Amino acid sequence: MFRAVLFDLDGTLREFEPALPQVYREVLQTYRIRVSPQAERAVWRWAHAFWAASDELRQLLSQYRGEDGHPTEAFWTIYHAHKLERLGLSPAQAAALAPAVSRALAEQVDQAEDRALPDALPTLRRLRAMGYRLAVLTNRRHAPDPEYLARLGLAPCFDAVWAAGELQAFKPDPRVFQAAVRAWGFEPHEVVYVGDNFYADVVGARR
Repeated sequence: MFRAVLFDLDGTLREFEPALPQVYREVLQTYRIRVSPQAERAVWRWAHAFWAASDELRQLLSQYRGEDGHPTEAFWTIYHAHKLERLGLSPAQAAALAPAVSRALAEQVDQAEDRALPDALPTLRRLRAMGYRLAVLTNRRHAPDPEYLARLGLAPCFDAVWAAGELQAFKPDPRVFQAAVRAWGFEPHEVVYVGDNFYADVVGARR
């Protein structure tokens, strides 16, 4: 019987407004690049797999990580070039356009509103009222501070917030789920995990 619910954060409880797929679509339209819904879905599936601790991600980060631990501008340029190729551009076209797309996206994201998903807080309150314990396990390097969660209106809902980087493993590595569950004092069969990334969240939790 489940006694607790562990949540992913980004894309599950919070998002940018406008959402990243919409921002990406609008930026591409400024360069007269139109993308079919099928191609867009395929690209976001690839992106989910990429960010789920893929070999490709690890290789890029080994070369393009700054002193602060975050990806460098060159990392993002290469990442967006890969996405543009998967949208149908030639490698040469993607490489030429990627720096401008990367800068434009960064500017749009800086201006976007960071908000909790509309149904997040009602769902969390309902689960708490039903007696479930709640916590967050994010694939970020560092856990968000309480003030950040308070701005989203989510802070009172959780017993704990863990970041994969602080647990020394990243989703979908099962060790990160095991570490969070142990720290929480539950057995794995007592906890259900909720996330938006099939590769990182579903595959990882099932392990």
